[in-house]
Amino acid sequence: MEADEILKSEDLNALYLEKVNLTSRIGALHRSVAVSDGAADKADYKADLTTNYAVMEALNHRLEQLEDAAKYTRDEEGRIRYNFMKLAKQVLTKDTYDKIRNMSDNSLRDMKPMFKELRLNQTSS
Repeated sequence: MEADEILKSEDLNALYLEKVNLTSRIGALHRSVAVSDGAADKADYKADLTTNYAVMEALNHRLEQLEDAAKYTRDEEGRIRYNFMKLAKQVLTKDTYDKIRNMSDNSLRDMKPMFKELRLNQTSS
C-alpha cells in the first residue's frame, strides 16, 4: 500500500494488515543491513529503511485519526441512546417504557418480524 492510499483509507482492518506487512519488511531490511558486506548495499538498505519508517509514521497517524473518529462515534451513539431512554422514561407510561427496554435486549434478527407488525398496527398520534 502506498502512502497516499494509506492516508485516504477508511478501513481499519486493511491498515492494521498493512502495519503488520510493513513491520515485517522493516525487520527484513534490518537483517539485510546486518548481513550485507558492501557499503553500497548497506546504504541502499538504509535508504529503504528510512522510506519504510516514513510510511509507518503516516500509517500510525492515519490509524490514530480513524480510531479517534470511531471512539467519538461510539461515544456519540451512547450519548444519544442514553438521552433517548431518559426522555422516553419521562414521556412514556411505565408499561410502554418497560416494553421498549425489554425489546432492546433482543437481537435485530429477532426484532424484524415485530417491526413489520408494529408498522402494520401503527397509529397516528
